[in-house]
Amino acid sequence: MSATATVRAAAAPAARPCTARAPRATPSSSSSGIAPTRQPRGRTGRGALRAAAAAAAPEAPTLPFRVGHGWDLHRLEPGYPLIVGGIDIPHDRGCVAHSDGDVLLHTVVDAILGALCLPDIGQLFPDTDPKWKGARSDIFLKEAVRLMRERGYTIGNIDCTIIAQRPKMSPHKEAIRDNLCQMLGAHPSVVNIKAKTHEKSRSASPEVGGPAGRRQAAGVTASITLGGGKQSKAAAAGWSGSGGSTETANSVDSQARLMMFIFVVGAAFGVALLFASVSHAAYQLTGGSS
Repeated sequence: MSATATVRAAAAPAARPCTARAPRATPSSSSSGIAPTRQPRGRTGRGALRAAAAAAAPEAPTLPFRVGHGWDLHRLEPGYPLIVGGIDIPHDRGCVAHSDGDVLLHTVVDAILGALCLPDIGQLFPDTDPKWKGARSDIFLKEAVRLMRERGYTIGNIDCTIIAQRPKMSPHKEAIRDNLCQMLGAHPSVVNIKAKTHEKSRSASPEVGGPAGRRQAAGVTASITLGGGKQSKAAAAGWSGSGGSTETANSVDSQARLMMFIFVVGAAFGVALLFASVSHAAYQLTGGSS
């Protein structure tokens, strides 16, 4: 062996002896020998977490007013009726949809549900359910209005904007508003309908002209305010129907009655004090003495 090989052999580290590795501890093993329980996963686990969160959440507040916003867009294609706000609009094409495709009523429904913090129209009336195939959209609106009134609210005001290049919607605004007022049970002074076009712009889509600008779609936006807000059993229970009562409403009513009583007593005391002061001043002016 050469001197170089001898030096390399001396510098090489000594080989490690082969030893068996100790088994790695697993979460199921412990010093006590009892396997820890695992939190259930999937639907059961999520349901338990939601129930625990709902139990720990504060009571639903009674709000004097609520604000909601809705938006919807439908393609326009030949062979479909064009229905806007429950009014048949003469046109060579209509909205493609699972139901009758009333883009304005769909928007108003979403605005009401949004103000109430409830699931949107697609969750309540899914397009995967054959039950709603070709259904009239006023059915959806009636359900939204029922949920609104169930919680003690009424329409404060609603502002809708129809966006379509063709057909022109301005001649139909009054008929749409009158019909919408009837379905909502609202006065015409709190319902507004506007009609706009995209001016053939490309703002609605990356495609040239955009679907609305190229007369391929119709859209609607709506903003709504709801007033009132009396706590009801359904509102206290929440959308899930997990129970509840009218204790909050009774508490609010009791506080209102107490405040009214205090106000009346205070006003009566003030009137009596004022009368006594005036009487005393008149007595002094007449030269009387105590």
